[in-house]
Amino acid sequence: MTGAREEKTTVILEKIKKRKSLDQVVDVNEATIKLVIVTMMNEPYAFLGRHVREILRYVKINFVPGAPDYVLGIINLRGDIESVIDIHRLLELPELRPIATSRIVIAEDSGIRSGILVGSVDDVIDVPESVVNESITTLSEGIRDFVVGEVVLGERSVTILDIGKIFAQHLARSS
Repeated sequence: MTGAREEKTTVILEKIKKRKSLDQVVDVNEATIKLVIVTMMNEPYAFLGRHVREILRYVKINFVPGAPDYVLGIINLRGDIESVIDIHRLLELPELRPIATSRIVIAEDSGIRSGILVGSVDDVIDVPESVVNESITTLSEGIRDFVVGEVVLGERSVTILDIGKIFAQHLARSS
């Protein structure tokens, strides 16, 4: 009985320690940005929340003959037809095989709206603008052009991607 109780106490203390390390002191007058944290190829990335309209569970994507290779197809979203792009191809990452945790992020910028297939959506958080750093220069060329910056959350470095630049590349490739 004592061993189980000690183990439970240890687990609780570890969770409290982890939660405290994630807490940050925020100046209430400081501007914040909303980030949607996603996972792609087991790495954390983020989209600016102002571009994200919805987060959907993975649904069947209907293939469209003749569409560019990075367009997975279309989905029916409450009567509206939405395209779904494979961001992995645009970022030159290995192909994503959809699984139960996969999500489709409906995003919009500059009048362009599309779904983006990601491995998972891990969190939606507000962070102070001051914690957004310039991106590291060691990013691969395929990703570097689409990066806004990065933030450090706990022990993870999260790369923030620019939906507008991704959609601009999408348009450039399709013309």
